Amino acid sequence: MKSYKNKLSFMFDAIPMAIEHVVLIGVSVTKIIKVLPQNDDLKVNVVESDRALYELSRKKYDDYDNVNVISEWLLPGSDNKYSLYSCNNPRYSSLCEPRADFFENTNLSYSTELVNDGTAFDTYLKSLSLSSSTINLLLINSNGSEYSYINNNIDTLVHLFDYICVIEPRDGMYDITSKKLESELYIPICSFEYDKETVVLYHLDRRKAVLFKELENTKAKTAKLEKEIAEKSNKIIEIKDELDALNEKDVLRQKTIDDLKSEQKLYLERELKLQRKYFLLKKQNN
Repeated sequence: MKSYKNKLSFMFDAIPMAIEHVVLIGVSVTKIIKVLPQNDDLKVNVVESDRALYELSRKKYDDYDNVNVISEWLLPGSDNKYSLYSCNNPRYSSLCEPRADFFENTNLSYSTELVNDGTAFDTYLKSLSLSSSTINLLLINSNGSEYSYINNNIDTLVHLFDYICVIEPRDGMYDITSKKLESELYIPICSFEYDKETVVLYHLDRRKAVLFKELENTKAKTAKLEKEIAEKSNKIIEIKDELDALNEKDVLRQKTIDDLKSEQKLYLERELKLQRKYFLLKKQNN
């Protein structure tokens, strides 16, 4: 029976094109480096979530010019606060809550802490400045949150990665909210099980990705047009309000004129009456 590393190596070797950039995300992922396809131009970025595992990995790969290892819990979504379930064996630490019935008869124990200073997953990926013209591979092994990372950031991933490899934990280990890749843009092309873990390799359907990009561009243009229409509509409303205000002023002005005319008419009528009285009195006196 082939070992885990041999199976993983066989899977990567099945990729028909030379991988030029690999991003490894999760817990204890630096072990994957040794089984990556051999390529003189290969660049590897590793985010080792656990600090202790990071220190071991950093020392091990410090002299490798093509390997960059950092330690940080990347956050799958826009929420900047996540609960981290930290295990006494860091290999099993997770952002997903461990199932008590699975771990109760083991020597593993967990403590909970709040992660509120992590970096958003898509922010980290964009900071790498990956080229869409190179063949890039993303591998995630995060003890249950793999598909949360992918599904929440699919718009970013389709522009950067031709291949995504997911290492799924054993069933029943964690309370997992997102259990499958929800986008049709990535197609599973290879998978195997080892020690009850499932490893799946997905390939980007470039034809659909092109259509997806065109759809994105259309949506962006539509949004821009809608914004312009909204701005023009607001301008029209402003002009209408100004005209209404002017009309109100004209109405008030006309009312004032009419009131003045009425007062003038009353004044003239009173003046005429006074003149008549004056002439009558004058006539009587004569």
